[in-house]
Amino acid sequence: MRRSYGSRRVYCAVCTLILISFSQAFSANKYVLKCRSDVLTESEKIMLSQVGIPEIPKNRGIAEVYLASVGLEAGNPYCAAGQYYCYLQAVRKLKLSNKNIPIAKTGLSREILSDAASRGKLTAFTAQRHDLIIWRKTGSARQGHIERIVSTGKAGWVTTVGFNVKMADGREGVSFKKRNLYNLIGKLRTAGIVGFVEVQND
Repeated sequence: MRRSYGSRRVYCAVCTLILISFSQAFSANKYVLKCRSDVLTESEKIMLSQVGIPEIPKNRGIAEVYLASVGLEAGNPYCAAGQYYCYLQAVRKLKLSNKNIPIAKTGLSREILSDAASRGKLTAFTAQRHDLIIWRKTGSARQGHIERIVSTGKAGWVTTVGFNVKMADGREGVSFKKRNLYNLIGKLRTAGIVGFVEVQND
């Protein structure tokens, strides 16, 4: 009887951990912003052209170009700055105003999510191409990460492009990553998704 009781306790503990994990994942929200279809397409092309480019250690080299796009100095984390840079280059190539950049000009992933929450439409928590996934460290107002989805799979699996991430050769830079919406990245958990509804080009 004791062995059976102990087994039930272990089983219940495991179930509790699973439920906590899923409740944390599903507490994340998705907010949708309007964006011109040509800006989405062109920004993705620019982002893909950056894949494989390494930084000079400690967030320098190409990282300085990304950081400059949001007014930050070398040495800062650049995951969010890299995403903004792609939109900035897209509107410049399309000869459009910066007002056509859908996301906030910031080097903080959490601020991109907060801005989307204030301006965007709350919608179902599903992943789509072009979506931005934001992760955050529990208890931290600043520490987080952001990547852009390039393709989706089943059960929350997605392929993304991330800036300031580990590349296949071990260096830091820009790389494709395989992520799951419901899994942690180290100590980071999914905070939300910023999606886009395409609007007609003027």
